Amino acid sequence: MRSLGQLLRLLGLTLLLGSAGLAHAVIDINKSFNPINRDVGQTATLVISVFNSNPVNPATAVAFTDTMPAGISVTSVISNTCGGSANATGSQLTLTGGTVPKASGSISGSCSVAAVVSALAPGTHVNIFVKTDLTSSEGNAALDANATMTVNSLARPTGTKAVAVDPDLHGGGTRNYVITLSNSNSIALTGLGYTDTLPATLRIGPGTPSPVLSNSCGGTVLNTTGTAVTDGDAGIKLSGGAILPGASCSVSFVVRPTSDATVSNGNVTNSIPANGVTTTQGVSNAATISGNISLRTGA
Repeated sequence: MRSLGQLLRLLGLTLLLGSAGLAHAVIDINKSFNPINRDVGQTATLVISVFNSNPVNPATAVAFTDTMPAGISVTSVISNTCGGSANATGSQLTLTGGTVPKASGSISGSCSVAAVVSALAPGTHVNIFVKTDLTSSEGNAALDANATMTVNSLARPTGTKAVAVDPDLHGGGTRNYVITLSNSNSIALTGLGYTDTLPATLRIGPGTPSPVLSNSCGGTVLNTTGTAVTDGDAGIKLSGGAILPGASCSVSFVVRPTSDATVSNGNVTNSIPANGVTTTQGVSNAATISGNISLRTGA
């Protein structure tokens, strides 16, 4: 027969074990963007961390759906220490079948999912994770979580149009036009295009093997009708080009008088209008890009 002391000790142990077995867990969420400031087209890392305060049981069957705000897209999962399956679908980052380890003393167990997000549109974008968007064997999250990313607008490309060496153009002569475009952004401007239509008194001049002398913008340079550039064409058209971050590119081509016999003695202005430069990123030139040639033809 057990003594009273033994019975009390057993009762205390039973109560302790029962209390430990029923330990209350708090599931917490933390989320962050890094970096928090981006330009349109740049990427950042989104990290969602889940914490479990239960010192006895891990949180199992952890699942969540984090919906991106308009202007941000989640493109790929970088890492997942929660186990289960993590997926990025563009508009949502999801986890199913995850596990958060139990706490160790006063330190909560934790796991995280990291993903790449892309900045699609300018503005201040707040990504809100509602606590009921997470489920687990230990219940929902205790509180909502949010993270904010500021996306800056892209700067517009700028440009110049100049005549190499000497702007005076006499009958029988040629000059080289150089169109230079600049990009001050931290990302490349792609899908670069423009059409440069010459004034009536100028035409594309002769060149070997082509009147297009150089093109550091890439893409394709054709005439305004979409065929190879040749002597006598009315202008050029660039498509599919690109300007690297913080850099410039240029296209150089030959021009001549339309008629050596027609009397002309003055400046001829050749311009690409405002918004005449197009890019995949949706930014274009704010100002007209113009260049002058002093035409001297006829008697």
